[in-house]
This record gives sequence, C-alpha cells and structure tokens, in this order.
Amino acid sequence: MTGLDTILQAIAQDTKKSCDGILQEYRQKAAAIEQDTQKQLTALQEDSTKKIAALQQESSERAASAAQLSRRRGVLSQKQKIIASMIDEARKTLCELPDDQYFSTLISLGRQYALPQPGVLVLGPKDHARMPADFLAKMNAALPAGASLTLQDEADPRAQDGFLLLYGGIEENCTFRALFTAKQEELQDKVQQMLFA
Repeated sequence: MTGLDTILQAIAQDTKKSCDGILQEYRQKAAAIEQDTQKQLTALQEDSTKKIAALQQESSERAASAAQLSRRRGVLSQKQKIIASMIDEARKTLCELPDDQYFSTLISLGRQYALPQPGVLVLGPKDHARMPADFLAKMNAALPAGASLTLQDEADPRAQDGFLLLYGGIEENCTFRALFTAKQEELQDKVQQMLFA
C-alpha cells in the first residue's frame, strides 16, 4: 500500500468516524425531540380531555339551570293564574252579595271615596232598579262632613256593580272592576301571602 493510499484510508476512516458521530448525535437529538413531542402531545391530550370535561360539566349545569328556570316560570305562571282567579272570584262574590249587604258595601265605599262637597251618585241599571228606598239617605248619613250626594235619575251602564261619583267635570269610578284594577298589585301580594307563604 502506498503512502497515498494510507492517507486516503486514514481520511476515509476519520470521515466515517466523524459521520458516525454526527449521525449518532442527530439520532439522539431526534429521539429527544420525539420524546419531547410525545410529552407535549400527552399534555395537550390531557388538557383537551380536561377542557372537554369542563365544557360538558358547564353544558350540563346550564341545561339543569335552564330546566330549573323553566320549572320556576311554570310554577310562577300557575301561581299568577290562581291569584288572578281568586281576585276575580272575590270581585264576583261582592257583585253577588244579597241586596242588604251589597248596598251596605256601597255605603262603605261612598264614605271612603266621596269628596267633602256636593256630588252626584250614578248607579248602573241593575242597582238602580233594586236599590232600597232608604239607600240614598243612609249613604248621605255615612258620608264625611261637607260631603253630600244626589242620585242621578238615569242609570248608567258604565256603573255596573258599584257606582260613579260626579263632581262637576270630575268622575270618580267606584265600580268594583275599577277598584280591583286600581288595587291589583296590592291584592296580588295579599293573595300570594295567603296561599303561598
């Protein structure tokens, strides 16, 4: 073997060693990168699993909350229907009182709503026809000082179940329907306390 061959062989061996070292180094780096990538992938999978579980839990809680809200709305709606029905029944009961009690109730309302000045009492057709003979005298006797009422000769259909009070151009609607409407919220609160408290 010549000196040149020996030099070439030494260069080839050195090159092979160097290449083997570089190859080994890159294999180690590739294995480290693969291991790191696997760790990152595992961490991402775990994070995704946790996020999916959290989203499922949140979705489940939202669904339960929506169902509970819907149930509450349904219960509230039923309560409101019951309350409205009871208030309407109370108004009907007042309208159907026997004549003596009914007109006593009108006298109480007159005492409460009459202004301390002369006015006109307007009854509906049904009440005008069944009014006791001494009703107007009893009404005036019960009114506060300064208040007095005369009866309008003609019945007014707007004054069904209760009456209207006229003072010049001012009209005070004392029909049961108007009074119940004016006190609607207060009555609802009272009925709710009676039934659901």
